[in-house]
Amino acid sequence: MSLPQHIKDIIKPTSQEEQEIGSLFQREEFPKGHFLIQEGTVARHVFYIEKGLVRIYRNDDSGREVTAFFMPENTFVTALDSFYLQKPTHYNFVLLEDAVIYSMSQSDLEIMLHKSHAMAIYVFRIMFELSGRLTELLANIKFRTAEERYKILLQDYPFVFQRVPLHYIASYLGITPETLSRLRAEK
Repeated sequence: MSLPQHIKDIIKPTSQEEQEIGSLFQREEFPKGHFLIQEGTVARHVFYIEKGLVRIYRNDDSGREVTAFFMPENTFVTALDSFYLQKPTHYNFVLLEDAVIYSMSQSDLEIMLHKSHAMAIYVFRIMFELSGRLTELLANIKFRTAEERYKILLQDYPFVFQRVPLHYIASYLGITPETLSRLRAEK
């Protein structure tokens, strides 16, 4: 879904609000492998994924990549704590596919908050979506087994199995690729 359509679906903006919101986002096309945010940097933008898939991961103490989540089209993504607190992030946000991305800076997000009630609602919706994904991630890590996380991923995010290499999925689930193969064979 295009960003303009997403905006219309959420807040039903006036034509002036739609134009103002659109002017605050920058549309860019990036190749597979491009980093939207890198570990050790400050997240200065929030991103809307119109096309493509983002893998969020961090390096553990031994330098091994551990996948935190996958973000598909029609979602917003940023390193929320880094974006809000303006401190370096521990996460990497890398494109797994060629992508069309809209970005908005923190200062432009602040402008939106103060422009109109409808625009403030849209900013709230962006932040709500981002914090909801973080809550889901924490619940999966803390309270679910790898098999339960696998079933949720299969049910709620089936696109992952068609678009993401299995070793990244195994990393997300906290299991070996061999264990993932066994789980997949059991279904």
